[in-house]
Amino acid sequence: MDTEDRRRAIEIVRGAYDTLGEEERRLYALRYVEGLPMHAVASGLGVSLSTARRRHDALLDRMAAALLEGGVTEMPPRE
Repeated sequence: MDTEDRRRAIEIVRGAYDTLGEEERRLYALRYVEGLPMHAVASGLGVSLSTARRRHDALLDRMAAALLEGGVTEMPPRE
């Protein structure tokens, strides 16, 4: 991915982030801003690990869909 593609992808993710609800933003912040492992994300959200993983998968699906809609075809592997 070149610099321009990366810049476009960041803008798309920012736009998708703006559409997230409060709970999704909290999950995003815990996982990607604070860099917490999923068990800590679950604890921070007050949900079970399996619920946190399902919500995380849904969040990744939403972000991937936004990127694809924006024309980004090269994405990092899922964790």
